[in-house]
Amino acid sequence: PVHDDEILLTHLLPSIRREASGQTLDIIVVADRCGADFLTRLRAEQGVRIFETKHLYGPSAARNLGAQKSSAQWLVFLDSDLRMEHGSLRTLEDFLASPGPYQSACGVDSDGDLIGRSPAARMMALWVHKTLTDIPQADSTFFGTRHAVVLRDLFLKIGEFSVAYERADVEDYEFSVRLSRFSRVKNLKSFLFTHRFPEAKKQRANYFRRARLYAPLMFRRQSDMGATSGSSGVSVVASLILVACMILIMIPGLAWKAEAMGLALVGLAASVASQRRGLASLHRRECRVLGFLLTLHFHLLMLLAGLGLITGHLENAGKLVLRQVRSVKRLWRFTWCWLHRNSPVYLIFFITGRCNARCSFCFNLETVMNPPDTDLTLEEIERSARSLPHLVQLTLSGGEPFMRQDIVELVGLFYTHSGVRNLTIPTNGSLTDLSLAKLREMALRFPELSVRVSVSLDAVGERHNELRK
Repeated sequence: PVHDDEILLTHLLPSIRREASGQTLDIIVVADRCGADFLTRLRAEQGVRIFETKHLYGPSAARNLGAQKSSAQWLVFLDSDLRMEHGSLRTLEDFLASPGPYQSACGVDSDGDLIGRSPAARMMALWVHKTLTDIPQADSTFFGTRHAVVLRDLFLKIGEFSVAYERADVEDYEFSVRLSRFSRVKNLKSFLFTHRFPEAKKQRANYFRRARLYAPLMFRRQSDMGATSGSSGVSVVASLILVACMILIMIPGLAWKAEAMGLALVGLAASVASQRRGLASLHRRECRVLGFLLTLHFHLLMLLAGLGLITGHLENAGKLVLRQVRSVKRLWRFTWCWLHRNSPVYLIFFITGRCNARCSFCFNLETVMNPPDTDLTLEEIERSARSLPHLVQLTLSGGEPFMRQDIVELVGLFYTHSGVRNLTIPTNGSLTDLSLAKLREMALRFPELSVRVSVSLDAVGERHNELRK
């Protein structure tokens, strides 16, 4: 995946071609809402298949799209801000020729920064490289998406990357948890890439944000954590996060799970040695003063990660409590409405006669072919919503409901005046981008609304297409 990243053109693609030395590779680039100038230069690249997205879907969705477009047996995922080092492609070929029991593998970052912009970036590159190369095990359970290999059939079977993460966050860990049930990940220490690590300020923001997202995954899947701990760079980071948390939980008034203390103590021994090795190497490369400042920066990263972890747990706990409160409120509202029963509690609302399909079995085909301009206005709908103060369930029908441009405002009228918290929208499923945009807007504007979308399927394969014209 790429989003206007010049390194793809200046480093990654040239390094792949250099290593390929005449071999034919199926290189797929998913341009995730890139600018016109960048796309023009990207299209000029030879031997590259390009798939463009109109909206910024994020790296997870972009990787999934690339996997769907590929027909190869093995998938190789690479971030756009990399440079392939000499001999890496040969290492990959050797693995693919004889993978043994493994169905996935991961590469390693070199100890250099691709751009060389700051000491903090070089420090991170050195630390990550030392952590990954010092791992004694031949495999792990962590699938790092920066430079990773997996069987395509297994990738699709597991369910691809979670698109719940719109940025490069913890989608790799979430996928690793699912992957670990089928295959361990081979460590290819000679599958080497130089990465563009971020500046110090962005490192601090990343550690806090990713630790916050990592927190609910950690304790939701504790049984899977044990297999991952100590076997990858991210697991060492997790150990350091837990060490920072161990210090932070001493603050009075913070409640914490008892097992977090045990995990932090175990993580202390596993992480301090790695930290000292990396920082000692750094001291030999840089002057003493700069090395000391970078050591402080490293500890600040761990502290921010610890704060992010605590924030994530508190947010997760708050969401659970809020979810329970909403469930109780819905139950009470339904009970109250049922006891009083002085107005309808369930409404099926035909909001439009327009539809983009021409199904032969449609009972309303004549109206669909020649739709009259008789849809109710928002003012008329508002009067109806005010007259139904106790609605529990609203189902929008049609036509194709998503063809009504003001569907979000329409839902808002019933959300505000009728107290609707359960919404169902049947759809033919063909207006994907439009439907997603409207549903995303509903989710942002009506946080307490539970929406169920039912997609009409009449057969499997081409038979469905014949019926749903």
